Amino acid sequence: MDPLLESSWSDAHTSLCTYTRDQLQAKLPHDLRARLEERIQLTLPEDQVTGETPPIRFIPDISVSESGRRNSGGTAVKEAPGQIGVAARSHIIFSDPVSKTRRVSIVDRIAGKLITTIEFLSPANKISEARRVQFRQKQRELLDAGVNLVEIDLIRAGGWAMTPAEEYLPLHLRNPYRIIVVRAELPDEAECYEVKLSEPLPTIAIPLRPTDQDITLEIQPLVSEAFEKAAYSTSDYERAPLPSYSAEENAWVMNRLTAAGIYRSPTDADQKAR
Repeated sequence: MDPLLESSWSDAHTSLCTYTRDQLQAKLPHDLRARLEERIQLTLPEDQVTGETPPIRFIPDISVSESGRRNSGGTAVKEAPGQIGVAARSHIIFSDPVSKTRRVSIVDRIAGKLITTIEFLSPANKISEARRVQFRQKQRELLDAGVNLVEIDLIRAGGWAMTPAEEYLPLHLRNPYRIIVVRAELPDEAECYEVKLSEPLPTIAIPLRPTDQDITLEIQPLVSEAFEKAAYSTSDYERAPLPSYSAEENAWVMNRLTAAGIYRSPTDADQKAR
């Protein structure tokens, strides 16, 4: 993951959503489809100056819809999807009410039921406490409606806006990038993938209906494709990314830049950032 990708996030976000749709399409059951659609109307709190409540339009990143009727029969909780090559993740239990924010959508077109959402978080989800609360509330509503949540946070800036609250995660999972999956049938259990700046982004399991086998989403190829096709390699690596790195992350970045022949002085970069 290139930290400077955040400076072009609006463009990168669009690419990631498109490539995710394309990658999932061939993996879905025949009666499910991946779509880049679905608009949800939201209302912000009253503006403290004008007193108005301006509406905003929320657009889920990806939707998967069901084109046929759902099979009858009981609902079974799936076994852990260890047979499909997904990355290792830790399970944590949280028992208090949790609000959420952000999503990707999976929809049964016949019944009009949302199945799963896959959300690439944006800075707008994390930039302020009000936005984070709003995001969590939307996620809580999705879980209450029986929707699986997949939250992918590749944005280092901003506060914690994911499910569950940050304090539930052990320290080794509180990395610059985060990926969390909450299944509708286990709403108090989160599958947390460990994601580090210096390692490839993982392959994760995407839950569908309780009777369906999970499918996989390979995240690293999505970012690599976006990076290549949008020519992000021309980014200004003389400019220090914000927020700043930890000492360990900075050492790794400098080694990568040096190996690529793009050396920058940390002092000069810090001065440019100011």
